[in-house]
Amino acid sequence: MNDEFSIDELLQLSVKIECNHEKEYSLGTGTIISDGDKFYVMTAGHNIKKEDGNPYELSEIKITMYSCNAWKTISLIGIIGKDFTDEKDYALLEITFPESIFDYNNSIKCCDTVIDAEQYICLGYTQIANDGRIFPLKRCSISGWHLVESNINNQEIEAHKLMGGNSGAGVFFKRYGVYYCVGYLKRTLDIHGSYNDIIVYPSSNFDILLPSSTKEENLAKLVEKWLDIDAEVVDAALRIKYKQENIENFNHLDRKVKILFSDKNVAMKKFDKFLDNFLHGLELVRLMHNNTSLLKKLEKADKKVFEDFNDYRSGIFANDTEALQDLSRVKDELIKTASQIFLYDDAEKSISRGYANYSIAMKLLLCSLDYKQKEK
Repeated sequence: MNDEFSIDELLQLSVKIECNHEKEYSLGTGTIISDGDKFYVMTAGHNIKKEDGNPYELSEIKITMYSCNAWKTISLIGIIGKDFTDEKDYALLEITFPESIFDYNNSIKCCDTVIDAEQYICLGYTQIANDGRIFPLKRCSISGWHLVESNINNQEIEAHKLMGGNSGAGVFFKRYGVYYCVGYLKRTLDIHGSYNDIIVYPSSNFDILLPSSTKEENLAKLVEKWLDIDAEVVDAALRIKYKQENIENFNHLDRKVKILFSDKNVAMKKFDKFLDNFLHGLELVRLMHNNTSLLKKLEKADKKVFEDFNDYRSGIFANDTEALQDLSRVKDELIKTASQIFLYDDAEKSISRGYANYSIAMKLLLCSLDYKQKEK
């Protein structure tokens, strides 16, 4: 299951966009996103487009957000990019820092792939729902989405007018405390809102304008990437380089492997395997660096497991059988914990096992996981 949505957080993510020019008026919705330095609003292009085809002047565009029990106006710095064609229909606005406690740098990311098993939601502003309204959604075609709990058919107001103002609203799922924006509302399927369906355009339309750090590598593809990495053979030169730069860690691992595996030939092979696990794992961690929330959660869980495990182990063993049993228990607990976080893992728990192997190898190298021979 995905994380619970928070209305307060969605209100801080979703802004109301009002444009006024003489007798022209436009109401729309946008999504705030940040790279940690600058702040942006993603929205539908037609929200800021006047009848003559030109964008509204900056002074004619008002952006407001509800945060900390109050409406707040956000200053608009400029229009970073726009495409008013029906095929793209996007606009990216740069804004000043929103007066909000929401972590826009780490807690919202754009994401490409739509995973049907997820729960999706958007919050939009309309003439009727002027304070904002949440709409649960489900994908029903390539760009078509279904309003799960809302009926916009056969109402006194035509569907396209009833939903007017929702244009530009971000479509989110939430995982690991992060809101992933997969798209933005374009319009109702038709003026009647047939099937209670709407059209959603992908957030990838903003890729050419937004900093890369605002984009999350698709979590579902992490499995595929890790399988590719895990299948690669670690270059011997890389092992040598690591040894030259980390002699002390290298010696730690060598000593422990000889305790875990009394046969010298086996110990030599296992040494290389542990080192490979560590070097592969560094790549896995690198792949997760964009998702700091996920990485922090994983590291916290890993630390808790190991601290609990160390509460009842001595680290001193009579023989290699006892030592290997201890190592096996550590690995099983790490896999179990990691699999509760890597919810998109495959049936073989490839990522969870890969992370557990990396974590064990790292602990052996750094000596936080130690094995000593009992004195005879």
